[in-house]
Amino acid sequence: MVEGALPPDLVDMILGEYADCSDWHRAETTGLLDDFRVCSRIAISRAAVIGSSRIRKEIDDGLFREFNSLMAEYIPKHGSTTLNNDSGYDLLHYLPGGKYDFHVDEVKEQKRIVTLIACLSEKDSYVGGELEFLDGPQFHLGKGDVIMFPSNFIYQHRVLPVVEGERYSIVTWFF
Repeated sequence: MVEGALPPDLVDMILGEYADCSDWHRAETTGLLDDFRVCSRIAISRAAVIGSSRIRKEIDDGLFREFNSLMAEYIPKHGSTTLNNDSGYDLLHYLPGGKYDFHVDEVKEQKRIVTLIACLSEKDSYVGGELEFLDGPQFHLGKGDVIMFPSNFIYQHRVLPVVEGERYSIVTWFF
């Protein structure tokens, strides 16, 4: 985990632009039960979402710069191959009761190698919502904190139910 990896002004810009917008949709996980994943999502890198908005383009470009810089440090330390592409950025919003049960990020359609999750919420603004790995540690992420890990079956993880407050995060996958 890298604490405070995202600049606070970028986090504030993201929440200022998207927190109260009408682009939110229930996040779906193909083939799984409705209550397996309970949160809302905006695919903020999609052209239809960015549209002609200068601020949304700035957000997308800023995330690209920050995340690629983090990956440049991650790759040599973890023996990964060169990763030049990401999947775009999903902004996630968890309200009380929101969760995502144990899963892996590996999918057949796209060879995801590394998962990157960035928290946008202040650590003390929500209760619950920890990122937990199967038989491993839990992380209660705070504003700007980023965690990266292999997307394969060894790294099963979940987001525990949010009990109080709101948890915002961004997820992307490198391939």
